[in-house]
Amino acid sequence: MSTFHLVVALCLGLTLLANGSPKECMTTVEGYTWEYDTIMDEAILEVDTVDLCYNACADDTECQGYTWTNGGVVPTCYKFMHQLQGYHQCVACTSGVISQSVDGACSAEYDDILDVGPANTVEECIEFCAEKEGCQAYTWWDNTSAFINTCFLYGSCSNQVECHACFSGRINCIITPPDQCVNYMVLDDATRSVNHGGCGENGGDECYCDHRRYTFISPDWQGPGNYRIMSSAGSRLPESSPGYYHCGTHRSGWLRGEHPQDIYAEKNMTVCFDYGSNDCGREADITVTNCNGYYVYLLPDTPGCSARYCVTQ
Repeated sequence: MSTFHLVVALCLGLTLLANGSPKECMTTVEGYTWEYDTIMDEAILEVDTVDLCYNACADDTECQGYTWTNGGVVPTCYKFMHQLQGYHQCVACTSGVISQSVDGACSAEYDDILDVGPANTVEECIEFCAEKEGCQAYTWWDNTSAFINTCFLYGSCSNQVECHACFSGRINCIITPPDQCVNYMVLDDATRSVNHGGCGENGGDECYCDHRRYTFISPDWQGPGNYRIMSSAGSRLPESSPGYYHCGTHRSGWLRGEHPQDIYAEKNMTVCFDYGSNDCGREADITVTNCNGYYVYLLPDTPGCSARYCVTQ
């Protein structure tokens, strides 16, 4: 049964009940935002309300999401014009994503229609979809249509038919990353570079290790835990050995294997420590998370001193 056949059935007395379900999709979030690109993204000053910020993004077909904040000198609206990444906390802010408009009314078989209910505005219809498990699309009929202020929810909207006085779209959701992508420590010491010597070799005098029981502990090492690399020397662990006596240490630590490619994927991996005669003389088991624009590493203390995690671009 198509959408319009269903509408006829409704007119004849068939009723669909709007059953409640757990909220599966967030379209707004408080206290979080994404990484801002000063070249691609746009900041608009003196935007007094979050609704005005939403409208500014919704009116721009290239806008992927927005953040409104009144935590600065003046209330500001940030429009993100690229893939949303680098999810992190912000002060006095509200962020959201915009649904993708679709021409016409969604046309689907009966099984693809998840629910039908009243909605006075298209925004209410979008919220209705966001709260319905499995909802991916919606069609809202306004008060000038034959189906006054009615919202249809769909599992998909692959087919559309021409309509008047209706508004359709595919909903976008804020993907909440794993906790380690938001709460982490930072490795930022530039001497971790694969190009930096170590312990007197190749011009370096440092002999650091990532182990809190030893005297020459790295200045940025805080013990086992989740770390993001944010150094001028790089942003990730190297996938090949830089060689013995590098990275401000004796035994250079490198990642055996490739980083996970899927967003928010976690991968159990091994860090090798180069012992000169053996580039994997000792090992450490770690977990790597792809945090959509950067990696976070669950790292243990290194196996003794001097051994250290290296970084590269």
